[in-house]
Order: sequence, then structure tokens, then C-alpha cells
Amino acid sequence: MSFTGSSGRIATRIGVTVAGLAMALGVAVGLDAAPAQAKTIHASLSIGRSPEVTGKYRVTMNVWIPMNEYDSHGYYNNGARMEAHFEGDDGSFHPLLVVFPRGSGFDPVKTWVAGDPGYTAESDGIHLRFTFLAPGSELDEDPADWLRNQYVDDVYFSVWFIDGDDGASGARSNVVHQHFCCKR
Repeated sequence: MSFTGSSGRIATRIGVTVAGLAMALGVAVGLDAAPAQAKTIHASLSIGRSPEVTGKYRVTMNVWIPMNEYDSHGYYNNGARMEAHFEGDDGSFHPLLVVFPRGSGFDPVKTWVAGDPGYTAESDGIHLRFTFLAPGSELDEDPADWLRNQYVDDVYFSVWFIDGDDGASGARSNVVHQHFCCKR
């Protein structure tokens, strides 16, 4: 009586079962450890006049990427960053606005990395809470025309969460509709 035939089939069945179980376990574990591309991003914007400085507006950006504390600290401590820029919302044309303060000038894009003010890893995910003053002239994306018609400015920001492996996920904030100008 030969056992190699039936033993071989049993070993093959066990191997297939173990391989299938390993694949199923890998998929289940993979869902919990989703890459940055799979994360949801909540972004909100508020803009109001600065009571301290004439012609400037207080711009507040709030970004939240929900995840568990382990993942938020893992991403944060392993090179994850956020990048943001502001745009005007004009239908098919979205002009890039240069609003982030930098020395004596302004930048169109700002990047936050671990340790930067406002960029934190917390128990409910990764947060960006950033407030700055921007000149009305930079937020005035629809300036008055030659007839001095004032147009409502429509401003929003786009934010990108980029993990340590350069996987990226983006979101767009709400649009703020307001007249922005220079010396009001």
C-alpha cells in the first residue's frame, strides 16, 4: 500500500488551506493599516478681518485626518507631512494665491512636518491648526474692474497629506465668499 499518493494530496490541501488563510489574514490586517491614500481628510477654512492690523485678514485652517492613535503617531514620526496652497474659485479657472507669510514676502505653498507649530499627532488622528494674517490684496482674487465694480472673492485651500513613502491623499476646504481688499 502506497501512502505517497494520498499523503501528497493531503499535504497539498493543507498547503493550499494555509496559503489561503495567510492571504485572508493579510487582507484583513492590510485594511487596518491603510496607506495615506485611503485616509479621509476634513479641511475647513475661516477668514475674518484682523482687528489689530488694517488691511489684513485672520486666516484659520483646520485639517483633521481621523485615525487611531497608533497610526497617527506612526505616520507623524516617520516623515508624514502636510502641504497646502490657496486658490480662488472662479469656475474653470483657479488662480493660485500667494498668502503664506515668509520673512519679508509670501509663499504660495506651505509645508508642515513633525514639530512644526499647529501640526500634531493625537489620539483621534493627525491635526493641522494654523492661523496667520494675510494681506487683503493677496486674498482679493477678483479685483475691481475698470468701472470699479466689486466682485465677491471666492477663496479655499487645498491640502495634501503625504506619508513617509510619498503616498498622498488630498482634500479641499470649504469656499469662503467675501470682499477682500487692501485698506478697509
